Amino acid sequence: MTGSVSAAGRAGAAAPANPVGYPSRDSNFDALPGFINPPPGYGAVAFYWWLGDPLTKERIRWQLDQLRGAPVVGLQVNYAHGAKGNRWYGPTLPSEPPLFSEAWWDLFGWFMREAQKQGLAVSLSDYTLCVPGQGWWNDEIIKEDPALRASVLRHVTRDVRGPMEFSWDIWDLPGNPVSIAAYRVDNDAIRPGSAVDLLPDFVGAAVRWRVPGGNWKVVAVYAEVVPLSLDPLNPLSGKKVVEKFFQRFEDRNPGQGGRGLNFFFSDELSLGINDDWLAGRLWSGRVAVEFRRRKGYDLAPEIAALFMDIGPRTPKVRLDYRDVMVSLSEEGYFRPVYDWHRDRGMLYGCDHGWRGSNVVEFGDYFRTQRWTLGPGNDSPGFEPDVIRKNKVNSSIAHLYERPRVWLEGFYGTGWGTTTADLAVNTVKNFVAGSNLLALHGLYYSTHGGWWEWAPPCNFFRMPYWPHTAAYLRYCERLSYLLSQGVHRCDVAVLYPVAPVEAGLGGERAVETVFAIGDRLFGPQGAGIDFDYMDFEALGRAEIVDRELRVSGERYRALVLPSMAAARFSTVKKALEFCRAGGMVVAVGALPGASDRAGRDDPELDAMVKEIFGVTAGEAAAAARPRVERNGASGAGWLLNEPGDVPGVIIEAFTPDFSVFGAPQGGAGIQALHRRIGPRDVYMVVGAPEDSECFFRAKGTVEIWDPWTGNTRPIHGASVTAEGTSVRLPGADEAQLIVFSPGAPSLAVEKTDIDETRARPAQVALDGPWEFELRPTMDNRFGDFHWPPTAALIGAEARRFKYSEETAGRDTSGWSAAAFDASAWRETTFSYGPQFWKLGPLPPGSDTAGVERRLLSPEAVDRDVAVHIAGKIFRWEPYEFSLRWGVEGKPGEQGYHGLKEVIRDEFIDLPNDKPGSSWYLWTSVRAPKDARLFLQTSNMGGGIEAWLDGTVTTPDMPLDIRRGEHHMLVRLTQKSMMPVRAYAAFNASPPPKEPPAFSPAASYIWFPNAPVGAAPFFRKDFRLAEVPKSAELRITADDSYAVYVNGREAGRGDRSHLIQEYDVREDLMIGRNLLCARARNAGGLAGLIAELTLTDASGHSKSIATDPSWRCTLEARPGWLDLEFDDAKWQPAAWISGFENSPWFPTEPGPGFSHGVVAGPPMLEVDPHPKFVPSELRLRWFADPDRPVFDCRPGEQRRVGWYRFTAPPGFRSMEFSCFGEVRAWAGGEEMAVDP
Repeated sequence: MTGSVSAAGRAGAAAPANPVGYPSRDSNFDALPGFINPPPGYGAVAFYWWLGDPLTKERIRWQLDQLRGAPVVGLQVNYAHGAKGNRWYGPTLPSEPPLFSEAWWDLFGWFMREAQKQGLAVSLSDYTLCVPGQGWWNDEIIKEDPALRASVLRHVTRDVRGPMEFSWDIWDLPGNPVSIAAYRVDNDAIRPGSAVDLLPDFVGAAVRWRVPGGNWKVVAVYAEVVPLSLDPLNPLSGKKVVEKFFQRFEDRNPGQGGRGLNFFFSDELSLGINDDWLAGRLWSGRVAVEFRRRKGYDLAPEIAALFMDIGPRTPKVRLDYRDVMVSLSEEGYFRPVYDWHRDRGMLYGCDHGWRGSNVVEFGDYFRTQRWTLGPGNDSPGFEPDVIRKNKVNSSIAHLYERPRVWLEGFYGTGWGTTTADLAVNTVKNFVAGSNLLALHGLYYSTHGGWWEWAPPCNFFRMPYWPHTAAYLRYCERLSYLLSQGVHRCDVAVLYPVAPVEAGLGGERAVETVFAIGDRLFGPQGAGIDFDYMDFEALGRAEIVDRELRVSGERYRALVLPSMAAARFSTVKKALEFCRAGGMVVAVGALPGASDRAGRDDPELDAMVKEIFGVTAGEAAAAARPRVERNGASGAGWLLNEPGDVPGVIIEAFTPDFSVFGAPQGGAGIQALHRRIGPRDVYMVVGAPEDSECFFRAKGTVEIWDPWTGNTRPIHGASVTAEGTSVRLPGADEAQLIVFSPGAPSLAVEKTDIDETRARPAQVALDGPWEFELRPTMDNRFGDFHWPPTAALIGAEARRFKYSEETAGRDTSGWSAAAFDASAWRETTFSYGPQFWKLGPLPPGSDTAGVERRLLSPEAVDRDVAVHIAGKIFRWEPYEFSLRWGVEGKPGEQGYHGLKEVIRDEFIDLPNDKPGSSWYLWTSVRAPKDARLFLQTSNMGGGIEAWLDGTVTTPDMPLDIRRGEHHMLVRLTQKSMMPVRAYAAFNASPPPKEPPAFSPAASYIWFPNAPVGAAPFFRKDFRLAEVPKSAELRITADDSYAVYVNGREAGRGDRSHLIQEYDVREDLMIGRNLLCARARNAGGLAGLIAELTLTDASGHSKSIATDPSWRCTLEARPGWLDLEFDDAKWQPAAWISGFENSPWFPTEPGPGFSHGVVAGPPMLEVDPHPKFVPSELRLRWFADPDRPVFDCRPGEQRRVGWYRFTAPPGFRSMEFSCFGEVRAWAGGEEMAVDP
C-alpha cells in the first residue's frame, strides 16, 4: 500500500512514507490483494465512552480481550456531557480517575500500549472538551493569553435629519469602535458613495458632527470581545490548540505519533463564536491590515455593508470580507492542526456542526473542512441524509485528495439494532462516498443497564457479538477498496457559499443545491452521481476534451444552483468551460453580483449573457427551459426547477452508469465509481436482481464479494463504443462490479431455459428445530445487573400480564397454555401500587373539608367516591418501585439516554392547572419502634403530610411504634412545573440546600422599560472593614456586565445560569459602589444580584438588588465612578423575589425533549466535579429498618398471577420475589426449589 499526498493546499513538511490507513492513487496500483486481506488501517473505529464506572486496568484489559481478532483498528476515548449547569449543553461528565489527571495520563499510556499489542491505535475525541467554558485546553489558552479571545462585530445606528448639530454619546459601547460613518438616505435607501467618515469626530466618547441638509443614517460598527472564546483568526490559535491538546499526547507517549496514536477525531467543534463565525462577524486587529493587503482597499469606510445595503458595492464588500475572514481562519486555526497530523502520517477526522448542510459554517464549510484528513459526518438513526452531509464531505475529500471520509454511525438506533440493520445502512452511506466507519457505541460501562449514550453499544454487550466479525470484515473490505484511487463522476454542482455571503438569495440557493442533489443521486433520484465543488477547486480545474479536470475528477457538466451572486473567478471559469464545449446548467437565479465590482457590473453581465443568452436581470422574464449553444458545442442551460437537471444531463451525454428500462437512468439505484490503478470499480446499490446496467467502462468484468473477499467473472457482457452492458447477478446490499484490463466474456442472450448463471438450489427448512437459549450477558462488572455478579445472565422476563385473584372468581384455567390473558393489564417487575391517589382537585377546592374526612382513624375505602363541590372523585392506585421510583421517569438523565440517575421523587404527577391539588393515602408498616423523620419534597409546589391524623414537618422527630400507621399527603401544584415529590422516613432530618439567593435579593428592572432596553444600575454602600470573603452572585435576562468600584467583575449572557465572582480584592474601607449594565432582547427582563460579605468572625451580610438601586436608560460618562451624581436616576422597579419569580418554575418547552427538565436559574457548576457511581436506588431503599408502604392493609391473603411468553429452548427459570410461589410452563406445573 502506498500513501499519497495532495498538492492542493498542502502546508508543512512531507508526510511519512506509507502511513497507516492512507490509500494509494498510483495508476498501476493492484487493489485485489488488499481487498482479499485488507492491510492495517481500514477496520472500524469504536467510540469508547470512558464513563459510568471507575476506570480500572482489569476492566479495560478484559474489554480489549473481547475485541481481540475483530476488524477494529482504533479505540477513540470519548466523554459525554451533562444537561445543564454550564454554558454549553452541559459540563463534561466526570470520570475516575479525573480526565487529564496524572493517574488518567498513566492509565491512558498503559491503555495505548496494551491496545498496540493487538494492532489497535487509540486517541481522545474533543467532544464536549473543545468548547471554551468547559474548563479544558481552550480555557487554559485564553487564561494564559486573553488576547487570544475572539471579537465579533456589532453595530448601532441613529437616523438624523439635517441641517443640525448632531451629538451622539456612544461611550458605553461594549467594544471598541471600528467605524463610525454617516450615509445619506434617499427614499429609505442609502445613496451609494455618500459615506462620511465620522471616526475622526469621535472625541471624548462622543460623536460631534454638523449634519448637512437631508436624511442621514449614522452607523457605528464596533468589536466586542467574547469572554469565553478562542479567536480562529489569530495566527497563534491553532498552534496553541496543538500545544495544549494534541502535542501533550505525543509528549506523554514519545515516538507514538502515527503509531499507537495514529488518529484524532474532532466532534462538533465550537470555539464560542460559532454563530458569528457563520454570520461573517469575526474581527481582530489583523483583519483591517490583511484586508487592505489582500483586497487593495480600506474596509472601514464600507464595513457597514456587512449589516445593511450601502449600494452596488455591498456584495463585493461582503464577499471580500468573508474571503479574508475565512482565509485567516484557515491560516490561524485549521491549517496548523491539519499540518500536525499530516506530518506524522496520522488521520484527523471530523464531524463538525451542521456537517455540510450549512454552507457558511466556520465562514465557509468547504474551505475550512478541507483542512482535515477525514472530512466526515454522523449518520444518526437509519435515515441517512447523504445529500446534505456525506456528499459534501466526500466531495471535499475528492477535490482536495484527503485520504478518508469519516462516517460516525449509527447512534440512537436503540438496543434492538442488528448487524443486518448496520450492513444496510453502512452501504447507504458508503455509496455516497464515506469510507471510514466509526461505530458510535462502545461503552466502558452500562452500570446495571442504567448508563448509555445514544445507544446501542455495538460490540461485546450485544448477544450477536460472536457473529459481528463478518459484518466488520465486510466493512473493512469496502473501506479499503473505496478509499483507493480517485472518484469519477460526470457532474459538478457548485457549493453555493457566495449567495449566502453576499446576502443575495442565499437561502434559496441552499434549498436549490440540495434539491438538485436529491434529484440526481438521492434515494429516489436518477442515479447520476455528482460532486459538490467550491470556487477554489473550480479555479484549479483544467479544461481538457470538454471536461473539467481536477484532482483526478473529470466533470462533463457544471451546475449553478440559483447563484444570484458568485465569485468572479467562478463565472470566468464557467465561461471558459462553455467556450471549450462544456455544459453549464443554471437553476433559478443567474449571477448578478460578484466580488469584482458588486452589483450592476456590465462585465459580469456580458459573461453571463454569453453563457446563457440572458443576463441575471433578463433571466426573470426568460422562457425556461432554454439553452444557449455556441460553435464549440458548448451549452448554457437555464432551468426552472431542480427536477429538470437529470433530464438535460441524460440528453447531453451517456451517463457513467444507468439501468436499462428505468426512468431517467435508474431512479433510486445508485452507483459509486472509482478509478483504482488500471481498474474501474463500481459499487451498485439498490439494483433489482438481473438488472441490466450500463457502465461507461470496458474490460474483463468481475464481481468482488466484500463478505468473503472472493471474486468471480460475470459472463454475458455486451460492449458498445461507449461502454459495457452487464446483467447483474444478484441483489445484495451492494454489488462491486470491477472492470480490469482485458476482453470481457462473450455476450450470452438470456432465455427462459438458458440462464446466464446457475441459481443455488433451494433447501426446505421445515420440520422440528433444535433450539437452545445461551446466557450471553457477562455481569462480572455489573453491566446488566447491579451489583455485579459472577454468573452469566440469560434471557429475562421483565414485563408481564398480571391479574389478581378475588373472592368468587374462577381461576381454574389461568395456568392453561391456551388461556386468553389479553384483558389482563401489563406490569413490570418491582413496580406496583403503593398509594391511593385522589385528584387533581381544581384550584380553590375546600381542602380543609376534604382533610377532615380523610384524617379519620379508619383506613380509606378506595371503593367509595369522594364528593367535593358537587363533583365526584374516585381513588386510583398510584404505582412505583421502592427501588427505582416512577416507571419510565427515574429522573432527569440528560441527553441521549440513561445516566444512572434515580431521583428520590417517586411521586410524579402530570401538569394540570396551577393551584390544583392531589391527595395520596397509604398505610405505613414500621418493623420496629424508632425515632424517624418524615422527609418530604415537592419540586413543583407545596406538600403537607399527616401521620395518624397529626400534621408533620421535616424537622419534627416522630416516635413511631412498631406496626401499622395511616399516612395522608397533600400535594399542591404552584406553577406549570409538574409535581415531583417524595414523602419517606429516615433516621435523620433532610439536608437543607441553601438557595442561590437570599430572600433579600429581588429581580429588578427599569420601570416600564421598552422592549430591548439596556438599563444602567448603581448601588453604593459603606464598609467599616474589608471582609474576609466577598462573593457576588448575579444573572440577568438576557445579559449583564457587573462592576465593583469601577472594575469589571464579569459578564454573562445565559439567564438560566448564575455566575459567582470573588470580588474581595476590589473592596475598600469606606464607600463602595456596585454597578451593572443589563440588556434584554425581548420577553422577560430582569436583573438579580447579591454580594455576600463575611467577616473574620464568620458573620455575614449582603448587598442585594432591590428598589433602593438607582437606574436609568441613558447614562453619562463616569457612571462607574463613586463621585458620579445619580440623583436624577430612578429607583429600580421590583419584579419579584427569586423563588417566586417567572424564571424559577419554568415550564418545560422546546429543546428539553431528551429527559432534560427546565427549572430555576442555577449556579454555574464546577466544570470538573468528582465522579460518584450510582447505587441505582432510592435513598431509603437500602435501609433494612425503613417503614414500608402498604396501601391494602388488613388483607390477609393476596394472590397475583403473572403470565409471559417464553422463547423456544426454555428449560428453567429463576424468581426473585417474596411469598409462596407456584409456576406453570405450557400448562404443566413446575417444581419450585426455594
